[in-house]
Amino acid sequence: MVLLVYFAIPFTIRLNKKCLLKPGKHLATSYLITMLIYLMIFIGMVFLFWIFMRNYFLGLVAGYAIVGVTIASKIKAHGASFKNFKNYFEKNRDCFWEELSKIYDEDQEKLYKYILQVMGTEKSINQK
Repeated sequence: MVLLVYFAIPFTIRLNKKCLLKPGKHLATSYLITMLIYLMIFIGMVFLFWIFMRNYFLGLVAGYAIVGVTIASKIKAHGASFKNFKNYFEKNRDCFWEELSKIYDEDQEKLYKYILQVMGTEKSINQK
């Protein structure tokens, strides 16, 4: 879910704005729906935990707090790294223009740098 919030959704929105995705592909919407499903499952689990194991609820909340702090401290690892881009492109390859797929087949890093340059985020990502 962290990758959805900090990488996939913002990256998809930027790609759409720069017309690097085929029209009619609603990746951002599908990511938001996925995030809502994850959130509903999370809330349902907490609710069931509250109903059936009320004595242990404080431990659950403490565990979530520890995990939340850990994730927040490592949030930079969830940005537009080459590894995240590679997974994103392979999963959503059919949403990209054929020319970009050809470049990806030839040299994955070249496409990664090209997309970052087009989006105007190369400096901010390389500085992290």
